[in-house]
Amino acid sequence: MEAVASGQALQTVLTDVRNYADLPAHTVGTITRTPTITAVTPPRVSILDCVDIGDTVLLSDKDGSRLDDAANRVRRFQLRADVVEAADGKWLVDTTTPELEQPC
Repeated sequence: MEAVASGQALQTVLTDVRNYADLPAHTVGTITRTPTITAVTPPRVSILDCVDIGDTVLLSDKDGSRLDDAANRVRRFQLRADVVEAADGKWLVDTTTPELEQPC
C-alpha cells in the first residue's frame, strides 16, 4: 500500500483492510469511478471522483451471507482526493474524503 498511498489515505486503507479481515468479509462486484482533476498546485493535484458501488455486495467469508444494508446504503457518492509528488518523484494518494451526502 505504501507504493501508492501516504498520510491519511494510507491509514484509511490499512484500517479498511484490517476491518474486512476481522469480519472476515470481501466485496463482490464492480466499483465504477469517474475521476476528474479539479486543481493542480505543484506538488499537489486535487481530484473529484464519482464512485458507484451499486453493483457490489459485501459477503461473509464464513457463510457467504450478505453483510451490507442494500436498502439504506449510498450507491453513488463523490470522493475528493489529493495526490502529492513525493521526494523520490513518485505520486501518492495522500488524502481522501468521501462525501456520502453528495450524490453524483
